[in-house]
Amino acid sequence: MKNILKLFLFSVMVLCLFSYVNLNAQENYSMEGTWKRVSTDESVAGAQVNVIKKGDVYSGKFILVTQQMTQACYDTGEIKWFNIKKGSKGLYNMSDMYKREDCSSGFTDKYIEFVDENTINITAMGIVSNTDENFQVWIRVEQK
Repeated sequence: MKNILKLFLFSVMVLCLFSYVNLNAQENYSMEGTWKRVSTDESVAGAQVNVIKKGDVYSGKFILVTQQMTQACYDTGEIKWFNIKKGSKGLYNMSDMYKREDCSSGFTDKYIEFVDENTINITAMGIVSNTDENFQVWIRVEQK
């Protein structure tokens, strides 16, 4: 019985250590670089955002938009992500730009979570009307 308890405690300690190491690794990942949208929705798949850092804050501009995005009023050079800051538990917080039907811009607050060094998931902090925008996957195609 004592051996089982020791094995259980050892297993818990190892799991805690791996969780801590993974969390610290995520917190050291940089947002800088070029990110490409991965989606089953062909209208947004392939869009690219280049992220730069100024001080402790990152921002990202479109460097490539799809034809369908252009028709929906998105432009190359336009800020897509801004005020990107490290949050807690390996997450980043940011404002994400979207276009309204009249082509005016709006912003919604989102979380960025690193899946690994070159893959991020973006999720809405609240529910937005367009369900595709509630969850986005981006992969890094160039690191700065």
